[in-house]
Amino acid sequence: MRRRMITLPWSAGYGWARTLLALGTLGTLICSDSATLFREVAGVGRYPLCQGVTGAGAWCLASPQDYDLVRWLCCLILLLVASGWRPALTAIPHASISFSVFTGITIPDGGDQITWILSLLIAPVAIGDKRKWHWQTQHPPQSALSPRRRYLALAGTSALVVARLQMSLVYFQACVAKLPHAEWADGTALYYWINNYDFGASGWLRPSSTPSSDSRLGSPS
Repeated sequence: MRRRMITLPWSAGYGWARTLLALGTLGTLICSDSATLFREVAGVGRYPLCQGVTGAGAWCLASPQDYDLVRWLCCLILLLVASGWRPALTAIPHASISFSVFTGITIPDGGDQITWILSLLIAPVAIGDKRKWHWQTQHPPQSALSPRRRYLALAGTSALVVARLQMSLVYFQACVAKLPHAEWADGTALYYWINNYDFGASGWLRPSSTPSSDSRLGSPS
């Protein structure tokens, strides 16, 4: 009987995805203290709300005076994830921290939500990854894998396919949603976003970004 072979999911490529996701969340937690992350919203209450499934978040399991301690513990775990050490051991903690940030902080954004979804989808890949570092390229041939490892490989490959579809749909929707608006069609929106002092390019990037946005090719028509 013909046997179908699949590409093993444990590659440095998926490792880069884990590292970038962890670094994104790490930046949020390092650059913002607990007083900034967890605020009271009028008519809603003080975050984290810890209602329903959100009660499983890391900060819901600690008292308010320990929020900064939890934040730094999460930073330490995210550093381990970003380093690529022992993917099988850090997969679930990574997904848990991403969930805790998205559901716990007062003002989460779309990036926090996508990070949680992707870290959850990547978790089955990492759980089956027995390498010491996710940067290593050596892994046993499929013929040498045990039946259990073959199922883990299939689950990991399937999860990566779903992750690719998820990201394709996210960016497709983001593109199509802008098409009816003249500001995006003629470049006006991009011009003002680049030059916005709150959300635009940082000061060190302006020498390279401003000439592009101010030129006839990059500026509004």
